[in-house]
Amino acid sequence: GVLWEGDTVLPGGVEAITYLHSLKKRIFYVTNNSTKSRVEYVKKFSKLGYPAEAEQVIGTAFATGHYMRNVLKFEGKAYLMGRPGFKQELNEIGINTSEVGPDPTSGGLDAWSSIPLDPEITAVIVGFDEYFNYKKMTLAATYLSDPSCKFIATNEDNILPTGTKVILPGSGSLLEAVKFVSRREPVIIGKPH
Repeated sequence: GVLWEGDTVLPGGVEAITYLHSLKKRIFYVTNNSTKSRVEYVKKFSKLGYPAEAEQVIGTAFATGHYMRNVLKFEGKAYLMGRPGFKQELNEIGINTSEVGPDPTSGGLDAWSSIPLDPEITAVIVGFDEYFNYKKMTLAATYLSDPSCKFIATNEDNILPTGTKVILPGSGSLLEAVKFVSRREPVIIGKPH
């Protein structure tokens, strides 16, 4: 179930988890959210009153890293559309990634058609990236034009839960753009897959 919305604890959540702990139940927190590392999640759990350790948190950033390391035996470099917590989680598992954050476009068609490529990239990973833009989509599609380039996504969530009337596009919305332009289907790590 859902334990919080934004920074608001949902009623009964802390009490339910505390009760399960008192019964000596093993508790795992599973989330499609790839924006935070497990360490960042533990801090958030603590702030909201939930007992948690990093080993109990299974987010799509962590699951993506383990899929790449243990299933794919990935040894290359990944082009990452994501946030710093996602990069941190992948790097800690031993997955080398591109930098994350703003990557502004400039110039016109001539500049965009000669964007420098990183020859070490052998995978594209799409998670939530509030800096998603034309340049990032161009790079992802170009890397994915190589059929041997792995294509991985954290989830297909179309919107972010905000608790407000504002609709914020989720990772799945960004993923759809990359899928469309690359004409490729990714391996999707998160729920419900």
